[in-house]
Amino acid sequence: MLKVIYVLDSFFPHTVGGTEYYTLYLAKYMTKSGNWVNIVVPDYTHPTGEKYVYEDIHVRTYYEPSKTDRDLLFGRKQPKAEKN
Repeated sequence: MLKVIYVLDSFFPHTVGGTEYYTLYLAKYMTKSGNWVNIVVPDYTHPTGEKYVYEDIHVRTYYEPSKTDRDLLFGRKQPKAEKN
């Protein structure tokens, strides 16, 4: 069994496009093959992120501010890690 995480810029139901469809069907195939699959996407509105299931595929969001800190971009500051 593999643990697979697909990291995308956006995913269903918030965005519909070719990448979302491709990843959805790939994730479904991998799940049916007995693998653990999760999709991770940024969330620009909820500071805590969220978890949801879309067509039997687990999706997790993480908070991404719409304005990126320049110190973070240039590696002078560490990103805040999510606490489990």
